[in-house]
Amino acid sequence: MFIGVHLLLLLSCVLGIQWCSKEKNVIFCSNTEVVGCEKKIFKIENGVIILNTIEYVEVMCQHISYIQIIVGDSVEKMDLYLNQTNVEIINKNMFYKNITFKSLVFSNDSSIINSSYSLRTNKALEDYCEIYLTNAPNGMYGCSKCEDNLELYRKNEYYFCYTGAEDISEANVVCYSHNNLTFIDNIEHCCVNYCEEGACSENSEGYCSKCFDGNALSYGTISDVCWPVTMYNCLRGSGNICDECYNSFTLGIMNGHSYCQDCTYAFPNCNECSTTNYECIRCDNNYYLQNSQCVSCDSTCFNGCDENGNCNGCIEGYVLNDTLSKSCISCQTFDPNCQTCKSGGVRLCLTCNNGYHFSTTSPYNCIPCDSTCLECDQYGLCITCKTGYIPNSPKTTSCQPCYSVESNCELCSTTSRKCNLCKTGFYPSSTTPDTCVSCDTTCSKGCNGTNGNCITCISNQYTINLNNPLQCQKCSLFDTHCLTCSTTKRKCLSCQSNVSYINEGVCKTCDNSCSICDINGICTTCKIGYIPNSTPQKQCISCFSFDSNCVSCATNGSRACVNCKTNMYPNITSSKCITCDQTCGGSCNTQNGICTSCSTGKVFNDPPTTSCMDCSLFDANCVLCASYGERKCLQCKTNSGTYLDNGNCVPCDVTCAPNTCDPSTGYCKQCMKNYIVTSPVSQRCDNCFEYDYYCEKCPDDSSRYCEKCIMGKYPSFDTNRCQYCDSTCGDMCDGVTGYCTGCQNNYVFSNTTQLKCDSCTTFDPNCKTCNSNYSRQCVTCQTAGMYPDETTKTCKTCSTTCNGDCNQTSGICNSCQLNYVFTSPKSKVCVSCKSFDKNCKTCSLDFSRKCIDCEIGYYPAESGSCATCNTIDTNCKTCNSKLEECITCFDPYYLSKQNCYSCPKGTFKNTQTTCDNCYNIKSNCNECMTTSMSNADCSVCIPPYIVDLETHECTLCKTGFVYNTTTKKCSPNIENCDYQIGTNICLKCTNNAFMSNGKCQKATNCQGKSTLSLVSCDCYDQISIHTDCQSKLPNCKYQQNRVDTSICVNCEDNNTLIYGLCVLNDKYKLTRNNITFGCE
Repeated sequence: MFIGVHLLLLLSCVLGIQWCSKEKNVIFCSNTEVVGCEKKIFKIENGVIILNTIEYVEVMCQHISYIQIIVGDSVEKMDLYLNQTNVEIINKNMFYKNITFKSLVFSNDSSIINSSYSLRTNKALEDYCEIYLTNAPNGMYGCSKCEDNLELYRKNEYYFCYTGAEDISEANVVCYSHNNLTFIDNIEHCCVNYCEEGACSENSEGYCSKCFDGNALSYGTISDVCWPVTMYNCLRGSGNICDECYNSFTLGIMNGHSYCQDCTYAFPNCNECSTTNYECIRCDNNYYLQNSQCVSCDSTCFNGCDENGNCNGCIEGYVLNDTLSKSCISCQTFDPNCQTCKSGGVRLCLTCNNGYHFSTTSPYNCIPCDSTCLECDQYGLCITCKTGYIPNSPKTTSCQPCYSVESNCELCSTTSRKCNLCKTGFYPSSTTPDTCVSCDTTCSKGCNGTNGNCITCISNQYTINLNNPLQCQKCSLFDTHCLTCSTTKRKCLSCQSNVSYINEGVCKTCDNSCSICDINGICTTCKIGYIPNSTPQKQCISCFSFDSNCVSCATNGSRACVNCKTNMYPNITSSKCITCDQTCGGSCNTQNGICTSCSTGKVFNDPPTTSCMDCSLFDANCVLCASYGERKCLQCKTNSGTYLDNGNCVPCDVTCAPNTCDPSTGYCKQCMKNYIVTSPVSQRCDNCFEYDYYCEKCPDDSSRYCEKCIMGKYPSFDTNRCQYCDSTCGDMCDGVTGYCTGCQNNYVFSNTTQLKCDSCTTFDPNCKTCNSNYSRQCVTCQTAGMYPDETTKTCKTCSTTCNGDCNQTSGICNSCQLNYVFTSPKSKVCVSCKSFDKNCKTCSLDFSRKCIDCEIGYYPAESGSCATCNTIDTNCKTCNSKLEECITCFDPYYLSKQNCYSCPKGTFKNTQTTCDNCYNIKSNCNECMTTSMSNADCSVCIPPYIVDLETHECTLCKTGFVYNTTTKKCSPNIENCDYQIGTNICLKCTNNAFMSNGKCQKATNCQGKSTLSLVSCDCYDQISIHTDCQSKLPNCKYQQNRVDTSICVNCEDNNTLIYGLCVLNDKYKLTRNNITFGCE
């Protein structure tokens, strides 16, 4: 015997059969190739399938007729699911014919295994009968199905199970093992096991059309065979079909039979199938159900799609085609003028084409820039204006016409606030480029309209100025001797006569000895000290040549000296040069001798003469006069209230503080109140107002600076004059420090300097308008999706629940993200559908507090809230989550025209919309009660069946009872009857009784060696027919008993049988078996 710790299963290999394993203890065969066939629990060597250690195994195969198995010692149980297959357990000496289903329990005690026949002999023959006949014709009785794979034999009217010990010489085999005897039109038929009574076909093969509950017809190559519903992945079944498959399998129909198919094989990409119908319930991620198939979400969807195929989002560059859409469209399809859209599929453009900007309101597409604008940014602010228009300041969504800013502008800039070309007579200002200023008055016929440079000067007294092209230059400034110039070129046209002449547009002076010359430079008049040559020339002859002290001669050519050397003058008489008066200090007029200088302490007479006078006689306040006799004081008396002016001591200016001016210069050292010293210091003081028109107060020490300016200005540290407050202060600053006391519109106080304000956008790049009290607080944000934070007062992002769209001042949501709604009243956040209705799954797309899709068990009522299904109908169980429409009813009610109704009598709720007859779910049931859809408990059975109070199935009366047609209940059998038909016909008696004329008779004498049969007590020495053992007839060895009489059939020795009685013979004769023996 093969003994080991492993289970070895040797199965005869059949050509074209493939063996595979599944789960942990199942092997099965297939006549087609199995994809992914596993052999985890066995291996094949030389055609032998070897299994690993296992205690319990199932073997399934419909395709072979013979199997050999060797079982190891570890095996305890084996279940065979085959198709009329012969099975041999080789090492257990066990053989079974025509196996459909067989459960084998093994023991390592071979003496027990091999003694099955001896065990059987210990049981009464009736004990091997599994099912007794119930539909046999009159007179037929006994068993219809045997246990232990025994064959069913018939002898006369009696059917019994053959164990091997019975005499079958006059019996015939009726049904082989695993078959069930049934009668059709009083003709014997053997039907497969588990076939419902009356469901066996009328042909000789005995195919089944309906199985007992818990079994189902196969769908393989062998049809019409009943299998337990646990086969082929079926969880449960009834009648002839599988009602429900195991998880991961779906229930299908093939050739009229049900079967369970792998979910993923039946429906690719299916995540969950119905176990009671052939359908997919839920698909894998990125798939959705359509016509019972799993269809891939559209390639433009991002993050998959919902159960209806609607995209959960879109890939980059795409947006939803609609709020609920199975595909996405490109940004450009959504809006041809859009370059980029918001990610995730939201129908919102972020970047538009040139000439367009995105809209902040629905439908959030690109809209054209203002008609005055050639190019704008994404917020609509104009970047480039159309020709003839100029940007606003600050920039806005539109431009204004050039003429509205500057009427004299011919062509303005389209990108900045300035004029590029002014009208004739004007040019753009260098300080305020958006205004035009008049050309300089020296320019004729205007100037260059772009830069203001003069083109032509107003007259020949002016010419082009290279150093300052904005104005023309006088001819004399261009050339000292020039009288007239070119008005378009820097060129002299005529020169001063007598002293100069023109040469290539430039004036040349006469010779140094000549005072007047003609246009050719020929001297016509000589300078003093010179006389003309005899022939006119450009030069003259010096007087020194005839008087060494003479500087110049008479012009009449007389050679008289008219001008001598220094400290000399011509004598009136001799016309010769003589020395000046000594008071002249060595210097007098060289022509007439009048003193031109005086000796120390002397000054000229008035008028001057040939001598000088004392200084004190000249000015009483003078303490020092000029040298050389000049009538000029050099130093005045200190604190005299005078100062030296042109050589005279004159009173100080009244603007100086009394007696405080410098006696030498007259410069004020101090000034009267609110006056300041000039710069440079001078003989007068400036009034504060004159010094600086905008100065309100100057310092008391007369220093040259403004101490306090009028409103809107403050002292400059560089110029000491009043300067404008920074423009951002809006003309509001402290007159001393210049610190801003206010700001221009839409500006706030700076936190880095007090001298200027920050614009809203500098303070917060996302801010549009700020607080009017100039505090650093934003009031309105310019960036979409932002609003001022209540604490920081800077722009913060709207709540994500607003979907990026909120009021830019208050932050109150203008829209909501998907499946969110406005609060009531509206606030800065949206709330989820669940917050206002816990049973709401999808809210209204306009974000109002209305539900359009509810959770299971609810529907949207007119009020917008979710109402329970039972408000449609009291018995409504489930309803359309989007409409007021009942879908299913509570058991036992079924749905019809949106109402729930009870099923008619004799029927049960089969589906949500239909009822079916009770007998279709419970065999032999007449009336039933629905326990759940497609399930019912029987309440009234078809006779002769009664309701089992525990299982609620229709069953026949149990042993010892018979169906009473009057009471419709089971009544006890008649006395001593074990199996009864009707009210008075017994088919089988109890163990201590026998059948006689259809009635059971108590066997009182059937004791000892006698054996009780079905129809009598078979006494060991009597033959009984429908009777008990009787008293022994005298001298009778074997006798026959009938109901009314007993006769002897064989007498004791030496007795002769005569008419059923034994008569003693002659004592000298020997008689045996009615034969007399005697000696001759």
